[in-house]
Amino acid sequence: MIKDEIREDMRAKRRALSKDEVKIRSDEIRQRLFGVERVKQAKTICTFISAFKEPDTVEIIKELWEQGKKVVVPITDIESGTLSLSYINSMDDMEKGAYGILEPKTVRTADENNIDVILVPGLAFDRNGGRMGFGKGYYDRL
Repeated sequence: MIKDEIREDMRAKRRALSKDEVKIRSDEIRQRLFGVERVKQAKTICTFISAFKEPDTVEIIKELWEQGKKVVVPITDIESGTLSLSYINSMDDMEKGAYGILEPKTVRTADENNIDVILVPGLAFDRNGGRMGFGKGYYDRL
């Protein structure tokens, strides 16, 4: 299979997931994530905002705040094909942005050098941690 075929296959599999399946898998991912030592030690974590049946990152964000961690999220600039990073303090501070994905209403620029962990979205991952994204290259350029 070539990349485009793999992407379409993975999109179809994701679309086929029920809300219950997404919740169960999201809970499993969240539990594993918070068991990772690097996450436990991190002070600032950057995460994507979930959409399109991706693992629920909103619950992850809430738990990060409960643990006193700073949260950074990307803002997509479709024109330049880049992401910028902004701190967030509340999900109430979010609005729909590029591709219908939630983004901060007010940008509070974050320096990527101050981020300890980045959670990256993907359609597929291999056993070695290789990632296949949606094909636009936003996270590859981050």
